[in-house]
Amino acid sequence: MERPMTQWNDDRLDELNERMKEGFKAMREEMGELRTELRTELRSLNERFDRLYYTLLVTWIAGVASFFVN
Repeated sequence: MERPMTQWNDDRLDELNERMKEGFKAMREEMGELRTELRTELRSLNERFDRLYYTLLVTWIAGVASFFVN
């Protein structure tokens, strides 16, 4: 069984630093991809709500118009 490290030499600290940089770089890339996907999904959702709003507005106008015609 290995003893736990009580001291870190400069080489080990440099290695840890590089591994941390690589990990954060990968995380930033994944977050960028996630943001792109979310923007696409939000755009699609906004389009659906716009169509729903248009449908409700046209239905309401038709209902009001039919009330006055009768």
